[in-house]
Amino acid sequence: MANFDVFNGDADGICALHQLRLAEPRDSVLVTGVKRDIALLRNVSATAGDRVTALDISLDKNRDALLSLLAQGAEVTYVDHHFAGDIPAHPALRAVIDTAPGTCTSLLVDGMLAGRYRAWAVAAAFGDNQAESALRAAAPLNLSEVQLTALRELGECLNYNAYGDSVEDLHFHPAELYRQLHGYADPFRFMSEAPAFATLKRGYNADMGMVHALVPPWVYPGGAVYLLPNLPWARRVSGVFGNHLAQIEASLAHAVLTHKPDGGYVVSVRAPLDNPGGADELCRQFESGGGRKSAAGINHLPESEVERFLALFSSAFMGVRPSCLSELISPYGGELVNLMAEGARRDALLHEAATLPALTLNPRQLCDLELLLNGALSPLRGYMCRADYQGVVTDMRLADGSFWPMPIVLDVTETLAPGSRVVLRDSGGSALAVLTVDESWPADKVLEARQVYGTDLADHPGMAFLHSLGSHYAGGLVEGLNLPHRADFTALRLSPGTLRERFARAGRSRVVAFQPHHIMHRAQFEFTRHCAAENDAGLLIQAFADELPEPQYFTRMRCYQALLPYYPAGLAELSLLPLASRPAGVRAVLWQAIVARNYGCSHFIIGGDAGAGEMRRGSDALAPGQILPLAEHFAAIGVEAIVFPRMVYAPDLAQYLPEEYLPAGQASAVLSAQDLRQRLDDGREDIPHWASFPEVVAELHKLRPMRMQRGFTVFFTGLSGAGKTTLSQALDLKLMELTGRPVTLLDGDVVRTLLSSGLSFSKADRDLNIRRMGFIAGEITRHGGITICAPIAPYRETRQAVRDMISEWGGFFEVHVSTSLEVCEARDPKGLYAKARAGIIKEFTGVSDPYEAPHNPEVSINTGDVGVEEAVARIVHTLQAAGYLA
Repeated sequence: MANFDVFNGDADGICALHQLRLAEPRDSVLVTGVKRDIALLRNVSATAGDRVTALDISLDKNRDALLSLLAQGAEVTYVDHHFAGDIPAHPALRAVIDTAPGTCTSLLVDGMLAGRYRAWAVAAAFGDNQAESALRAAAPLNLSEVQLTALRELGECLNYNAYGDSVEDLHFHPAELYRQLHGYADPFRFMSEAPAFATLKRGYNADMGMVHALVPPWVYPGGAVYLLPNLPWARRVSGVFGNHLAQIEASLAHAVLTHKPDGGYVVSVRAPLDNPGGADELCRQFESGGGRKSAAGINHLPESEVERFLALFSSAFMGVRPSCLSELISPYGGELVNLMAEGARRDALLHEAATLPALTLNPRQLCDLELLLNGALSPLRGYMCRADYQGVVTDMRLADGSFWPMPIVLDVTETLAPGSRVVLRDSGGSALAVLTVDESWPADKVLEARQVYGTDLADHPGMAFLHSLGSHYAGGLVEGLNLPHRADFTALRLSPGTLRERFARAGRSRVVAFQPHHIMHRAQFEFTRHCAAENDAGLLIQAFADELPEPQYFTRMRCYQALLPYYPAGLAELSLLPLASRPAGVRAVLWQAIVARNYGCSHFIIGGDAGAGEMRRGSDALAPGQILPLAEHFAAIGVEAIVFPRMVYAPDLAQYLPEEYLPAGQASAVLSAQDLRQRLDDGREDIPHWASFPEVVAELHKLRPMRMQRGFTVFFTGLSGAGKTTLSQALDLKLMELTGRPVTLLDGDVVRTLLSSGLSFSKADRDLNIRRMGFIAGEITRHGGITICAPIAPYRETRQAVRDMISEWGGFFEVHVSTSLEVCEARDPKGLYAKARAGIIKEFTGVSDPYEAPHNPEVSINTGDVGVEEAVARIVHTLQAAGYLA
């Protein structure tokens, strides 16, 4: 007669067998495996008279093998708490099966043994995530808190060892772990003496340390679904991680999908501990699924079935999550201001507007007006009067004591009479609003620069912003007639009232605001998704609408639109925010947070905008030392600030996470913005999936095509007679020969004649002439064309301005025709030098006006030493080396 002990390799199976064999010692063949190996009876070769004990494996999954063993004359004892289906009636079968949510196999064995080895049953119940049942079972043992904690740790570690794709993933084969454990009747001795427990404890802590910062890719009202990579540590924690999630969020359901080496996923599902049921029914809808009411799994979920699983998961656990807040955050000041006149009042104002003096607003002023009219600047009802303005500038307080960080005034060129009424129009003449002037005063830009922008330096962006304003300010109430007309992305231009209605319909009580200036990549996506999930909130991406839209703006917006479907359905909204940014540091952030609150946002992300620097983080709006003082101001605003941390990608975790949470010894990957630009310039497609999204990369390729498809400008500079015209004409022909593309030649004399005939040769007019030429070259370059410019362009500062203007769109190659003054004067084909020497021509470059030679031109050619053919060859070689020519 042979004995077979067949058991699940987890804590419950091992401890159940351990209790039985302590009470009824028996030499046996051990049949076990990883936790997912449920159909174990098929591995038993028993004959008549053999005894088989099956523990913690579903009878339903072993039905055929069980019936076969019984038919062969084996005696079977079957103890389990999983779904069994119909239990066969057979005299050789002893079945102890209870599928109640609060039990486990070890507790059933404990009942069979009248509690003789109960401490092991308590450990197993803890490992099986049955904490309440474990505590009830432990009550008669009078254990201390320290002992209970130790048994919990033992159960978790034993359970942890059972998870893996195969036994090679485990620290110990379950049969070997059972043998080591079976030498101890006392679990506390096992923990203190057995090396196996120390090994499991170290492994458990290390592996669980890898998952604490993970963000669920799918979040639903009743739970969340996590994704783990195809790595041994991930396979080991796939089940215990689910138990951990259930313990920390008892009202929610959780699922963990772990990539399998051969494709597809292993799935662990945990029902909410507060309402333990439904996990088994969900998993049994898949071929390899099963389990119990509170915890179940699927051994193999094909990729093609993931969407179906997610739909069933969200449906099975709908409505479990309790409502945390009753309603959306109120507007700042308590009321969403609406300054748009309606009905008869609007008709009367339109009639009056035809007779009123008009002010035409620039693009920046249009943005301010739009935010006033739609309520985004609530509680303001117009432009600030002097008392409000002064209070905001000096103390960030309105005259009534309310917190407000940013002056909102109408800048004008002269004082407006108090009591006067003016109509505010756009550049097309459309009447937008009527302003009743309460006060008007000269602007103190020095004071405002120091107080609001924190500077008195002439080259500070804040000072430049102030200098762009009119010399006087005006304040007063505004009544709206029409919102400014916008032709771009009209479906995304959502008012605060509209977005609040959407959030309310979606049942949102919390909304996280993120206001990016630049394209979002994976780091920004992952963190914003994490913030929304962590705060049980929706997400509002408030993209800044450019005052003067450029191509980058449209690319940025298309990238946001492409990104949106990657968020869980219904989580994120994308909206255009017509806010004219101020370079005011802390004050600007606080002002934008007030605007976000008026749009319905309860949380506001500071920083994390992906501009220059590493794509993993982006450039923060504030220096780290500026963030802490914001806390009291955010409290006054009533919005919770979330600081965007330094995000890194951990390849072994297949996740982004804050750098401070990166486990010790873990590698991190970085793609810098410079590296991204280089790959785009080279036309490379190998931009890592973890750095950005394919749709975003495709848009960037459109904006920044590979160099060979991009426009460029060759900008000759040098003295009169140096040979610029000759070289430029020869290069023009050579480029058309090599590329087949049209080439535009802007010769200095031709441009002077056709575009700048009214200009003199003063420094200011020379600058303007070159800038005009640069603008034309920039437009041609922007549209993928080739331009050759051949002016004298004597001043470095002006040439640099042209370089900056063009380099934004394509290549810029400065060719210094460095032929000496002596050679140029000797040539003098037009007799200009002779006239200059005779005083007939004033302000002549090289004679009576300086020529500032370039410091680092791309090419330098002295036509006194180099022939035309060789000179053109040098330029072509430079263009080829830079990737603009084949």
